[in-house]
Amino acid sequence: MQMLNKDKDKKSFSHSLFRTESKNDKDFIVLNWHGQPIKELALYAESYHCAAKKLVSVYGTTGALRDFEAAPILFLYRHAFELYLKAFVQIGSDILSLHGKVTISLKKILNTHKLTEFIPDFEAIIKEVGWTWDMGIDGLRRKSDFVKLVREFETIDPSSFAFRYPTDKQGNASLPHYFSFNLSTFAQKIDPLLATIDGALTGLKELWNSAVEAANQE
Repeated sequence: MQMLNKDKDKKSFSHSLFRTESKNDKDFIVLNWHGQPIKELALYAESYHCAAKKLVSVYGTTGALRDFEAAPILFLYRHAFELYLKAFVQIGSDILSLHGKVTISLKKILNTHKLTEFIPDFEAIIKEVGWTWDMGIDGLRRKSDFVKLVREFETIDPSSFAFRYPTDKQGNASLPHYFSFNLSTFAQKIDPLLATIDGALTGLKELWNSAVEAANQE
């Protein structure tokens, strides 16, 4: 590869990655267009989940990289799960606050990668809005089923690190030796859960809007 030594070449290249060519182009992208990025947690979660499902659908097509392709897929799923939990707790905390109940701080929501830390707040929100733990999914009919799944994922990847790097910062293996599983079975179990949380987020938003309207009419 020929090195770019001229200053003008370096300057030109530095501005070429995120370039707007035409707003009418099908690949034209706008991020943070809401102006309220905290409200985009669910949209990011859905996007990571969508990307993970697409990668699962083409998994194994590159031959030699077959096993390693699972790493970015699992990272996307793990990150989507984390963002879904954070979005649920963030919106639910607003509802709890409106009802004078104890809430989780935004700082805590944004400064942890541990999935289990959101379980108590998740539970408090479900109780407050009067929902049951039955998600209509086999294996996810009770609170204990949900907690077990969250803990299992966190045991393997406690800090959203295990599927991004083969080692931790000390050079130790990120995963147990010969870590094996069935990718299709994993996706079949996690996809319905993430879809259910996504639907629940819509319900929370509707409850929040109704509560705000009611408060404004008092």
